[in-house]
Amino acid sequence: MSSIGIPTTNHLREILSRPKQEARDWLYALFKKLGTDFNGDLFSDNLDQEAKTIAAKHLEVLDQFLSGTNMTTGQLSFWPYDFAMIPIETISAIYEHFLQAEDPEGKRRAGAFYTPRFLAEVTLDIAFDGMDSLLDKRFLDPACGSGIFLVGVFNRLAEEWKRLNPNARYDRQASSLIEI
Repeated sequence: MSSIGIPTTNHLREILSRPKQEARDWLYALFKKLGTDFNGDLFSDNLDQEAKTIAAKHLEVLDQFLSGTNMTTGQLSFWPYDFAMIPIETISAIYEHFLQAEDPEGKRRAGAFYTPRFLAEVTLDIAFDGMDSLLDKRFLDPACGSGIFLVGVFNRLAEEWKRLNPNARYDRQASSLIEI
């Protein structure tokens, strides 16, 4: 980023937190760089002219959005991430990183390892081979770390329930999946 006049930053919000004129200039320098680097047309239609039409209020709205502010009510967010949208692989990778950073030798001795999703899915395929239904079963993962096996089991349970109840109303779907 320093090659385009922007000091090292880790998030777009750092740019938007600058004085608005500077934030706009940095933002459009970034757009130009992205257009050049990716050789696309998303950022190429007369950026200089467009930048002139962007006011401080526009940047404030973008900053609020990226901060997780409810755009209808203006309510600020304590935590601007929706964990329902974070893939299990990301949560597992974070778990693995914390284990490694905390005590790498203890992690190895305890046998705590990150299981990639594809491996968890293959393991579940083998474990459930020949079972007609999962809905009448209970599941335990005594070595549960990030929960990737339990998430895989839940996804399979939910899909089976949906297949058996294709016309269920949303409220029934929600309450049944919560019960599962």
